[in-house]
Order: sequence, then structure tokens, then C-alpha cells
Amino acid sequence: MDKFPLKIGFLCSEKKWHELGHSLEQKITSISNGDMLFSHIPLATSVSEISASFDCILQKDPSFLTSDMPELPRLINDPKVYKLLSSRAYLFASLTRGVPECISYFPKYIVDVRMHPSVSIDEIRRDIIASLSFPIIIKNDLAHGSRISHNMCIVAHPEDLTFSLLSSLIEVYDGDEEYSRQSLIGYCV
Repeated sequence: MDKFPLKIGFLCSEKKWHELGHSLEQKITSISNGDMLFSHIPLATSVSEISASFDCILQKDPSFLTSDMPELPRLINDPKVYKLLSSRAYLFASLTRGVPECISYFPKYIVDVRMHPSVSIDEIRRDIIASLSFPIIIKNDLAHGSRISHNMCIVAHPEDLTFSLLSSLIEVYDGDEEYSRQSLIGYCV
């Protein structure tokens, strides 16, 4: 699969698209020099339609998983659908925090993986980061001591970070099915 242009969809209401989407579209287009295409995904769009049309998804709020598209948790709990989502590196983003930082890193990728609270940073370094061949930066906004309470970020250059690698990253903990389906959902922008 060609990495560029990267097709990014903003899954949100018409109101939110008009409030935020157009300005993001202009900023992304100008910063990425055409390497990223940004467009609206209406809330009624099916998972299969999204799968066929986009490489990455931004969405406006984490409550998406229970409100905007209530069937998604059920679909993610279907192993076949989960594999489809993870194999194409479908990563759901929040526009409620971190957007200025994300924008500033273009055209790099930022991956935010919501980790289980019991997973320590040391475990992440040992099990995930040590196995990757490219330079990365960990940003841990909400850590308590050495444990991650919400997320971590990995930043890498696009020539190093492919969607297949993202898929491998997400599936590191795939042995624990419930954990991998419910916790290893992050974002790429």
C-alpha cells in the first residue's frame, strides 16, 4: 500500500466539521505539502465504508466509543472485525486534547496508545520499544510514578513508520484478547 497521500478522515457531526474540520483541513494541507488528504466522515458512515476509503481516522471525542457510533464496541469485540481494524492500523483520535501538538509534528506520525493501567513504562520499553528499529519519543502526559494511567505517544518519521508496523505494535499484547480489543486503540495523525 502506498503511504502517500495519507487519507485521513474526521469522523464527526456536520456541526463539528463546520466548527473545526475546515480549519484543520487547510492547516493539514498546507503543512503536509499534499502528503495528507483530510476530509469529513459523517457519523452515519459504516465501518466498511470507512475501511475502504481512509487510512486513519480522527474523531472528536473519546465518548465516540459509546455515543456517536454505539455499534463499534460490539464490532470490535468480533475477532474478525477487530483484526480488520488493527491490521489496517485503524486508530481513533481525540480532538479534545493534543491537537496543537499533533499539528506541530506534521508530517511525522503520532501514535497514542491507551495502555492498561497495570502496564508500566518499563514494561512498554522492554516489550515494545526495544523491538522497534527507529528513533522514538515517549510522551507520558498522565503518568503516576512509573505507571501510565491513560496514554503514551510514539513519534516517528513517516518513512520509518508503516501501517504494517503500526499493526504489529497494536497486536503486541494480542494474547490477552479482552485487553487487546478494549485497550489497544490509539491514533495516528
